[in-house]
Amino acid sequence: MNFAQASQTFVTAKTDNSGVDIVRETAIQNLKPGHYSMDQLSGVKDLFSISRPMLPIPDEYYYINRSNAFTINRLNKLKNGTIVKGNVVFSTNRTSNDVSTLQTVTPSTGEVITIADTSRFKQNEMRVSGEFTFTSNREKAYVEDVLSFKVLMDKARNNAISASDTYRQQYALPKYVVENTLSYIKSKRGTVYKLYNTLHFSHLNEDLTVVSDKPNPLFNTSAVVQSISADNFTADTYLSFVKKVAGVSLSFTPGVNFWYKEYVSSLEPPVEVPGGENGIIDCCNDLSLFSLQPYFNVSAVYQYKKMQWNVSLPVGLRYDLLHGNSSVYFMYRPSVRLEYAISSEFKLQAGVSVSNQVGDIETMAPGYIYTSYRDFKAYESVSEQMHRYYRGMLRYSSYASFWFADLFVSYGANASNLMPSDMFLENYTFTIYTNERQLYNTLDAGLNVKKFLGINKYKIGAGIKYVRNRSEQYLQGAMYEYKTDGYSASIECSCSPWEDFLIEYRADFTRNVFKAKENNAINHLINKITFSVFPVKKLELRGTFFHFFQSRPGYENTSLPFLDFKAEYKIKPKLSVYCKMDNVINVKDYSSTYFSGVSTINRNTRLRGAGYLFGISMDF
Repeated sequence: MNFAQASQTFVTAKTDNSGVDIVRETAIQNLKPGHYSMDQLSGVKDLFSISRPMLPIPDEYYYINRSNAFTINRLNKLKNGTIVKGNVVFSTNRTSNDVSTLQTVTPSTGEVITIADTSRFKQNEMRVSGEFTFTSNREKAYVEDVLSFKVLMDKARNNAISASDTYRQQYALPKYVVENTLSYIKSKRGTVYKLYNTLHFSHLNEDLTVVSDKPNPLFNTSAVVQSISADNFTADTYLSFVKKVAGVSLSFTPGVNFWYKEYVSSLEPPVEVPGGENGIIDCCNDLSLFSLQPYFNVSAVYQYKKMQWNVSLPVGLRYDLLHGNSSVYFMYRPSVRLEYAISSEFKLQAGVSVSNQVGDIETMAPGYIYTSYRDFKAYESVSEQMHRYYRGMLRYSSYASFWFADLFVSYGANASNLMPSDMFLENYTFTIYTNERQLYNTLDAGLNVKKFLGINKYKIGAGIKYVRNRSEQYLQGAMYEYKTDGYSASIECSCSPWEDFLIEYRADFTRNVFKAKENNAINHLINKITFSVFPVKKLELRGTFFHFFQSRPGYENTSLPFLDFKAEYKIKPKLSVYCKMDNVINVKDYSSTYFSGVSTINRNTRLRGAGYLFGISMDF
């Protein structure tokens, strides 16, 4: 760190192989939230079918990594309230995972199909991100311009075993994004004006090679190479006027949004797969979408005594040009929010929103090869989605007695068009979804209560929640209706009877009951205990016990206990040594089960195992 009168500089270097995701950590510290992430760079899914697993246990128990990060942050303060900031992040990340999956599919015919995969996955990533900000904050105007870029070079290999056949996958994936955002705010005669403009361009180019030990009956060849290229250019500009009239704060926002998105996928050697229209399914796609969206939003905020209303009415038109065919959609997203102070302790909040959405190019033609040549998609239609959401909450806050409570209920209704997805196996070809409408309703209700027993000494809190989901799903032209009931409860407490001792406990219980042809229930219980104590001067002992438990009728229970210890001794105020022991019990594997309307998936993931770390910390 270096500080001067009108500037400051931060330089950071990190390296890690202990299961800490310093790539994500560094990005959060250096870049503004809300910017495009590399995983959603172009809106198109990567071809590679194996990715880092996401488990309901802390990352450090299963994130197998070798990571490096280097960052530079610079700030210069110029005259007249002008600030120029810049930061650059360079990182590399090498990860590996072993995952085995067993999927059982039951179509309407009653014939059970079993799909077994085992994958050994290694991935190398190199990322460069930068952000440069110009800010001018004067008495009557505020200007901010942010230029950002991100570049990713990603290479990976995977050995997959499916139906006793071995498939080797490897891919190279370069992608980048450049974005510029300009905001100008000016106040004149009681009216606030805001001009906003953003420009975004991203590119993705990926080649995936799949090689099998023997010619696959689907392709009559042992090697297939598929390539995709995706380009995305968007521009959004609006002008906002905010003025207070008769106690009502009114906002008028006209704007226009422009898209041009292109997606090309190809397969070498060219392959025609039986089963589609006229007996052929085309595995290649060449799509381009031009979209122009003028829109207008009027919103109002009105406050009278103990009541505040927030009303918003965004509407717009969307004109799409796809393969020479044009379509026009009317878009809307109205919402109403109310907050009413019943008393100094009770507040009532309620909200309603209704919206429709039109699919983007990512809902059209991914056209990718799955682990064992299974999944091809070729869509040329835009999907529509309808959403309705209602929420109410009663909040109680008493700072005098240290009681706090929230009673809430919400309901959501969704409808969307499903795209077809055909799966091709050695002896089977069947369609998972058809172009039918899927319905999905959600009911959510719960109560959270907290009580503080003395300031910074004792604390206790509890919460309960109920969720019901109802869905309709189509397979092979037949409709399946299924429901999920979710129950959850949590409790947390902490105790610090004296200054040198703190212990905290939290327990979370969930029960999900999946109701289709048969009822399946899964119970999860998570317990976490942490403590910190100074047994002697300058020596701190910290410990964490994390226990994950899963039970399901007819299956063996899953019990994963994790125990971590850390001891740190301060030799001097700026010098300390420490010893850290992670996963002392040495849990090595995690097994999980998932349900859908027509399939059951069992997955086993290798964990990190035990780890020991000794270190020294010095401050200069």
